[in-house]
Amino acid sequence: MVSWVSKGQNPSGLCPLKRRPTFLFACCLLPNSYSPIPSDSLTPKVLALVAARQSYRQIGRQLDLSKNTVLEIVKREREKLAQIVGCG
Repeated sequence: MVSWVSKGQNPSGLCPLKRRPTFLFACCLLPNSYSPIPSDSLTPKVLALVAARQSYRQIGRQLDLSKNTVLEIVKREREKLAQIVGCG
């Protein structure tokens, strides 16, 4: 996807999306399995609490996360599940 960085096809040295130097965006060169999201370690706990019918706000308070972080964790897991089942 961002192969121009390694091949040197971008003479300006700027990230095409952010217009910033490419060395700041080394994450673009990492394999897809790399997950820089620290909250990923809390995914099992979040999903268990969602299954226990707690609100995202309650889960966030319990695990010291934002309710939006809880929402994003659940959203990522639902997308993974949809890909496995073939609904997306």
